[in-house]
Amino acid sequence: MALLHSLIMLLVLYLMFMSFNEVNSLFGDTQTAVTQGKLQSLGYIVDQEKNLSGLAIIIMYLRLYKFCSVSRALSTLVRTLGKCAMSLLLFIFVYCISVHPESSRAQLP
Repeated sequence: MALLHSLIMLLVLYLMFMSFNEVNSLFGDTQTAVTQGKLQSLGYIVDQEKNLSGLAIIIMYLRLYKFCSVSRALSTLVRTLGKCAMSLLLFIFVYCISVHPESSRAQLP
């Protein structure tokens, strides 16, 4: 599993390098026009980079679950979080409204 995760991260780094080079070749020279085909290839590279990053995150979570054995401390933590879940959700809701007030306002035309 660790080897697979390492390979996926290497692929992500390679795709990041490819997208960086593609952006530099597209917008580095201001004399040439940017075509739709070049932008589509850049979009494809970025989409694959995001897909592989998501896969790497899933593998990382699967690797972390092996360390979460059921113990007394873990069950106490889960029980405590279960009791305060509604308060946490309300806090997150109020926090999001106070930090990002522009997203809670209606957009005027």
